[in-house]
Amino acid sequence: MLRLGLYFRFRAVRCERASAVVVTVLVFSIALVSIAVLTLTARTVHARAQAQTSADAVAIAAAYDGDPAATRVAGANNVRIVNIRDDEDGVTVTVERGGVRASARASRGKCRGSCLPIP
Repeated sequence: MLRLGLYFRFRAVRCERASAVVVTVLVFSIALVSIAVLTLTARTVHARAQAQTSADAVAIAAAYDGDPAATRVAGANNVRIVNIRDDEDGVTVTVERGGVRASARASRGKCRGSCLPIP
């Protein structure tokens, strides 16, 4: 009788260990997938921010000194100019960087104080 009790006790311990292994593998799998999703999201947000910052800089350059300055700034920021629309109020620019597009608008305002040219 004692032998039968020990058998069932060891069998229960083995079952619990197997369950712990399954749960551990499941938790690590979920953690790994979560880290991968967060990494991809962070890269996307970062790429979008870089494209938008570059679009802002190109729009300001285009409003201040026209297309040649915009092209120079775009080259310095490693972006491709997709579209420049110039109207009486200002300039709207669309750029692309790494497959991400961003648009920005800059108006031509009067200079207050000193207006320095873009180097």
